[in-house]
Amino acid sequence: MTASLVPRGARLACAMVALACMTAQAGPSVCADVAAQARKLPDSAWNAPEPLAPWLRRQEPRHPRASLSTVEEEVLENPRWRQALGAAPEQTLSIERLQGTPVHRVDQVAGTANCQSYVLMEARPGLPTRALETPIRAEQPMGLCVTQSAFFAIVQGQPALVVGGADSMLGLDQHYRVSTWDGRGWTPACSLALKLRERLRQTERRCLGDTGWCDAAEALAHDLARAYDDDRRGGAGLEPLAFAAGREPDRFLRASLRLPDAGPGAAGDPALQLPVMGGESRESNAFLSSYANVDLRRLAVWLDGRWWLAVVGRAGVGWRESTSTLVTLYAPLGRAVDVRAGFRFTLEASGLAAATASD
Repeated sequence: MTASLVPRGARLACAMVALACMTAQAGPSVCADVAAQARKLPDSAWNAPEPLAPWLRRQEPRHPRASLSTVEEEVLENPRWRQALGAAPEQTLSIERLQGTPVHRVDQVAGTANCQSYVLMEARPGLPTRALETPIRAEQPMGLCVTQSAFFAIVQGQPALVVGGADSMLGLDQHYRVSTWDGRGWTPACSLALKLRERLRQTERRCLGDTGWCDAAEALAHDLARAYDDDRRGGAGLEPLAFAAGREPDRFLRASLRLPDAGPGAAGDPALQLPVMGGESRESNAFLSSYANVDLRRLAVWLDGRWWLAVVGRAGVGWRESTSTLVTLYAPLGRAVDVRAGFRFTLEASGLAAATASD
């Protein structure tokens, strides 16, 4: 019987049955599975480097000195892939194979933002290499730069391409899109979003003064760091009056805020680092001990019955920021000899607020 002779209601019923069967076969997406597992984790798990590893395990990148297979060498030597990436002859390309599959990814990473571009192909010994569609496009404004990247992973036991990472340098929330490989091609991508509860933990303290003053300075610095982070993310804001106890700073301090001393270690030093005092050694990682050149704040604060000059900013190098906030306190007029305390507070996950998935 032709379709035209089948009653419309019967055709609709058949279509609905077929759709129900397809949905039943597809089942929940791997993103929904991972989100469900994420919700079961204890709060303490979210401070580990890869809390989702049992269900979304990132494939470790190839060691730079690891030898390439014959197939991988042939792929890298083929100018087709370099042209597809727009890579110059002198630019280095890398290659990864998706575990348990013939799927390969050729990457180019360039610039200070570590921007990644990539192409995918199916490469087997003795057979022509087949270009594969890229199933996931970068949708963040920054593209595959800074905190965002494309990587291979095993997701719920299935080989997959994953694109994403932290939403920004300022927070810990993450967003991933996942497409699994079914042996013939990529499945439709699903999305996984993780919203984390956060806390600021004091991870470095350098202070000249008695214990009582240093404890009070640490509490003030913690409040400054939290207000600064909230302000950077569009929150309540770092309001200078909130730290001035309703007072107006004197003219000497106002002058220091407008034109801070720019000597080494002073409040206006363009290469400012967390201070070293009393024979202490500096943190070996400059990314954690240096102020990033992004949105430093200088303000007058009232502590223990007198004025101090505070410098607040994210730790980092150049425009690249870490998840640590630095606070340095100076006596007026903010010269290197006026430094009294320095603190580092690190943003940490204290638990999962929400895990959501969509197809």
